[in-house]
Amino acid sequence: NGLDIRTSSNNIVLSDGDANIRMRIDSSGNVGIGTDSPGAKFHIHETAAAGTGILLTNNNNTAGTYSDLKWQYTASDASYASGIRFKQLDTSHGGQLEFYTDNSSGTYTERMRIAEDGTTTIGRAITTTYDGDQGYPLHIQAAGGNQTYLAISVPGAASGNTGLVLGHDATGTRITNREDDPMIFA
Repeated sequence: NGLDIRTSSNNIVLSDGDANIRMRIDSSGNVGIGTDSPGAKFHIHETAAAGTGILLTNNNNTAGTYSDLKWQYTASDASYASGIRFKQLDTSHGGQLEFYTDNSSGTYTERMRIAEDGTTTIGRAITTTYDGDQGYPLHIQAAGGNQTYLAISVPGAASGNTGLVLGHDATGTRITNREDDPMIFA
């Protein structure tokens, strides 16, 4: 009962000692774990109802430690980057998810954060104190300029042309009904 590494039909196959295939690299270079037919460069197939497909660990127990799952143009060119950061907040418990995109000047910039308490912040200059906003389950603010709007509309409608628009700009805060029907408060 050992590990068996062999080639089979232009594939590299890793199997356990009982001939159960655990990983396959096919002739196209696709890697499959839990599947005999990888459909992408890296394909993990899970059969358990509550499986852990990918586990990232980092045993550096220091506040601020993070690991990224990052996409970028090439290994040496971070243009067009986007990613998800898993960040440790302190040395006991507490972590958060941070979502990044590459802005127009090529800087990897945080765009959304889900904090350890579930607070979600989207599209603003994000600070660890939330500028005194603790307790708001969702905070949306434009990353630049002086206006922020949230449009709620039906699928297929052009944003802002139908539905309800909530917003704030230099002239004040407004709720705008873009429908022919009246707003109903029940």
